[in-house]
Amino acid sequence: YISVDVLRALFYTNGSPNISPLSCLRLGGNDFGLEGVRLLVPFLKTRSEMDDLDLSDSNLDDEGARLIADVLDAVLVKELFLARNNITVAGMSSILNSRYSTTLLHLDMNGNNFSGRPEIDIIARFLGRDGIALESIVIGGGDELESEGFQVEWVEILLRSLRNNSSLRQLSIFSNIHDYVLGSISTQLINEIINLTGNTSSFDALCNSNHTFASLNVTVDEESFEPTLHLRRLLKINNIRDISSNQRLRCKLQSFYFQEIFSVEPFLSMKVSMMPNVLELVTQPSDAQGKEVGICSKCVATLNGNLSDTYQFIRHWNVPLLFSFPPQLTECQKLEGEMKQMQFESNLKIKQLEDALRDAEQKMQLLELENKRLMSEIEGVNMNNGCYPHKQSKTVSK
Repeated sequence: YISVDVLRALFYTNGSPNISPLSCLRLGGNDFGLEGVRLLVPFLKTRSEMDDLDLSDSNLDDEGARLIADVLDAVLVKELFLARNNITVAGMSSILNSRYSTTLLHLDMNGNNFSGRPEIDIIARFLGRDGIALESIVIGGGDELESEGFQVEWVEILLRSLRNNSSLRQLSIFSNIHDYVLGSISTQLINEIINLTGNTSSFDALCNSNHTFASLNVTVDEESFEPTLHLRRLLKINNIRDISSNQRLRCKLQSFYFQEIFSVEPFLSMKVSMMPNVLELVTQPSDAQGKEVGICSKCVATLNGNLSDTYQFIRHWNVPLLFSFPPQLTECQKLEGEMKQMQFESNLKIKQLEDALRDAEQKMQLLELENKRLMSEIEGVNMNNGCYPHKQSKTVSK
């Protein structure tokens, strides 16, 4: 264990905090408590950012969490580990409401003194905020939480808060959910995650799904939460890192929407010029789909079984407009109309410029007349005062 005296010797010189390029500080398991954190705060505030701060198993209470929140008001911390302390809902609220809490990439609050629903509501509000960068969060623990069990409803609250979240990739809950039947829990959670990551009830619902969240780790009666094949495919698509969210959506459309009979209604209002892009979407695999099934999209020209999808689009779209061209006379009349409109606009612009030039000339003439009048008044005043305009003297040589 590192004592408070050792901390003081490590991070202070002559009573002043040392200034060093330290970016990673892991002091978990030392149990130095509130006194140790009070000693660390001035040292931590001497830097502008940190990659890793680990104070797990440090016997911290809500006051210690508040001091950590003070650090987060001044320092950008990417990964924060506060597992297995004595922090309650008040301490968690201080941390998640700090200035730079939105820049955290990983937060581990597992094994603290959490009672349940109050902490869930605070975490859900945080996950639903705009602009947070958090990619992974670990929660759970607490005697009261373990005795009552982690409610499935709480997991659903957290999942619903991710609907507009574009950063979180992993949610880990280390707490037994032992008051329910395993099958019932699995069904509820699976349906909630499917609705979150790939709601196929409609085209718009699938487009507005979350394309970032990729992993839920939950302990259920000492058994791991096991998603279905359908859900595993959704999470696998979300877990592809080197593609955009739009590419993940294309893969979901190809994998789950364009199957057998589907509604073409969302596409009918599109311009005909978009037809090649739509047909490519239903007949050619995207990069994401190639990675999902382990193939390169360049090696596959057409997806098997998608000719029926192509037929549905052709059958329902505006076929006459799609496959016919306007008569030559109609096209010529259209071009003549466009030329007349352009000529009219050009003539109107020329007239406006001529009017502006004429106004400028008139203003110039008025200014010249005003200038002559003022010069005459000045000469009259000079003559009345016995002053005459200065004339240049000429020197006559004898």
